[in-house]
Amino acid sequence: EQAIAEAMAEANRLNAMLDPWLDAGCDEVLIYVHGVANSFNDAAIRTAEMWHFTGRRFIPMTYSWPSGEKAGLFAYTHDRESSEFTVLHLKLLLRTLSFNDRIRGVHIVAHSRGTDVTTSAVREIYAQFGRGGGERVSERFKLRTVVLAAPDIDSEVFVQRFFTENVAMAPDRFVLYFSPHDKAIGLSNWLFRGNTRMGRLHPEDFGPLARELLPEAPSIELIQCDLTGVDSH
Repeated sequence: EQAIAEAMAEANRLNAMLDPWLDAGCDEVLIYVHGVANSFNDAAIRTAEMWHFTGRRFIPMTYSWPSGEKAGLFAYTHDRESSEFTVLHLKLLLRTLSFNDRIRGVHIVAHSRGTDVTTSAVREIYAQFGRGGGERVSERFKLRTVVLAAPDIDSEVFVQRFFTENVAMAPDRFVLYFSPHDKAIGLSNWLFRGNTRMGRLHPEDFGPLARELLPEAPSIELIQCDLTGVDSH
């Protein structure tokens, strides 16, 4: 009972902070989930930049998790475990926002390791609430667009989550930005000796299963960024 009371008190404090924005006519939330080696100030500045350049139409919200406390290669392993720890808390935030009747939409922009945090939280939400028909998860949680920038996710894990576990069905739309020239994602790939990570893919890197399933998923948009510009798929 004490835990429930504390959770309700936290939700009330959050809603009290949102009320001035809602009273001013903003009824959609833009959440930024940062990646590795980012301080709170780094993430807050990025959130402010996105809020400004998207026309200041949203309620800006920085979702910060403990990263950036170590230097060098050890920073990544530290941040990887921190990112796994924080999934539950992001999920609780999304649930809290879903209970606010004045909020009409929630958008998420996740970067680097924050993309794994985001997709893990969305996967758990869909696993719990997306079965058995009834109200769609995107409507229950008001999930509109989820942007994954430089996603630090193994490509095979991505295919499994998005298609086998139906993560692609949770929000209205997923947008993925990736670049074959991303050096930071290349370092992550080297560290974990995995297959190509989503953030560093080239279109030719998609395997047969991905090539078969992606055209059947109109809610997913892939945007390749390289030295000459961007290309949408």
